[in-house]
Amino acid sequence: MDNCKLIIEKPQKNINIKINITGSKSESNRALIIKHLCLGNIVLDNLSDSDDTKIIEKHLNNIDLYTDSKIPLIIDIKNAGTAARFLTPYLAITPGKWLLTGDESMRERPMKPLVEALKTIGAKIEYINQNGFLPIKITGKPLNGGAIEIDPSISSQFISALLLIGAKLPEGLKLFLKGKKVSTPYIKMTIELLKHFGITVKEQDNSIYVPCQMIRPNKLSIGGDWSSASYWFEIAAINKESNISLLGLKENSFQGDKKITEIFNLFGIDSNFSDQGLELKYNQKDIDSSMDIDFINTPDLGQTVICTSAALKTNNCFTGLQSLHYKETDRIKALENELAKIGVSLIESEKGCYHLQFKESDNSNIEFDTYNDHRMAMCLAPLALIYNKICINQPQVVSKSYPNFWKDLEKAGFKLTFVNDSNKKDDNNIYVKDNK
Repeated sequence: MDNCKLIIEKPQKNINIKINITGSKSESNRALIIKHLCLGNIVLDNLSDSDDTKIIEKHLNNIDLYTDSKIPLIIDIKNAGTAARFLTPYLAITPGKWLLTGDESMRERPMKPLVEALKTIGAKIEYINQNGFLPIKITGKPLNGGAIEIDPSISSQFISALLLIGAKLPEGLKLFLKGKKVSTPYIKMTIELLKHFGITVKEQDNSIYVPCQMIRPNKLSIGGDWSSASYWFEIAAINKESNISLLGLKENSFQGDKKITEIFNLFGIDSNFSDQGLELKYNQKDIDSSMDIDFINTPDLGQTVICTSAALKTNNCFTGLQSLHYKETDRIKALENELAKIGVSLIESEKGCYHLQFKESDNSNIEFDTYNDHRMAMCLAPLALIYNKICINQPQVVSKSYPNFWKDLEKAGFKLTFVNDSNKKDDNNIYVKDNK
């Protein structure tokens, strides 16, 4: 499985397709935590089919059923960063003994700001190996709540994770954010979802207060995932004759990655809602070859936009990328390595500002590594439109957020060939051709 490769060849005709975008992973994971904290019935429609959402849902169900107070329940979240961050506060207030762990890459992602914040309000959490990282042992118990200072500059998930449990604490929870905020729309998404379930949230300057209160049962229809949609914007920008309609996205979405519409308008892509979904079309306007694009609030769009710029040879300035160092992999380093294979250098020209530089290269036999990172696989795949044929290693990683990505790519006309390490057609089940 780990040695599987995917050969992608460009379509032989214009791309004209409608794509169903899966339910948002970010909305789904937050909503599942709220559902399991609510004493009443919460109905969630269109849950994400991503690995991350399946992992968090499975473990929440197991936690609810676990009754052995002596032996810790082992909760292995694999490479699901959101699950690690959201489950930590949930377990801290859930009576029982819990051992939270993950795979090797997850054990390298920081947890200390969240763990130490919970300890200030009485949570009992111990590091098993390395201070500040998984695995951790949690002895869940009732917590009163109170005031917490926390640095939001590494991950907004720490803030969201704490906000999700605030209403269940007798004293509520007041967060004082000390430092530069990143991915602010994700915090806003959390707040809007809390409000959807009747939870009052008070914001003032750099503080957020969630009083103790009842979570009201309600129904939530989860919108399509704008992060997943971003790769179709990339395809539309590279293949200017494309007619792409994306189904399932909400015009009034909570998701900050809806900003992809504004960013790709700079690349000449108009996106308009109609009865056919969100329609993407190239508008023939001249593209500014030197743009300043800030990802401080939308880091998950960074790889997509940088790869689009590499394909179109636009020399933009990219800022706000600092949190990409702490994702499934160091995404900045991974992009540097892989873009170098097509003669593109991603360099930090001044502090915090990255540019692309271009040189001639041998673009035959291009083989991209994915670093166990779903977004690396998906942002590199559209480059087949430029280089005719490319190879993606470990293509199965897309299941983390967009399991049907390869099927959808084939529907768009790309030719896909899966092979194993002995250069034979791969017959495992990471991809099943849809003949309907």
